[in-house]
Amino acid sequence: MRMLTREKIKQILDLLRERFPGAFSKKEFLVLKKGIDLDICKDNKININRTKLRTFLSIYTAHPGYRKIHVVGANRYDLKGDIVGQVTEEEYNNYKKFHETRLKQKRFLNQQKVTKNKD
Repeated sequence: MRMLTREKIKQILDLLRERFPGAFSKKEFLVLKKGIDLDICKDNKININRTKLRTFLSIYTAHPGYRKIHVVGANRYDLKGDIVGQVTEEEYNNYKKFHETRLKQKRFLNQQKVTKNKD
């Protein structure tokens, strides 16, 4: 995954909050609709590379505030802020497994950096 700088993440978040306040609230996280990246890319007022958008969404959905609300039965929201479904048990388990794997990878990479710096 390509990394985005904190500044770029903030720029993208500000852009999405301005354009889609129903989905990207400043007050709270909402569980996003599956495939919301495609909906965002269809909006001709958003000029963002899909790869960068997907990287941003991966970071956004890994945030502890988002992980806390991503539970079985939680409502999923579209760009307008309308409920379009709910998180299924299978989706929750896949999400949890993905983020656990990602956390292990991050810890491993951090450990490699520490080991490399000691040499």
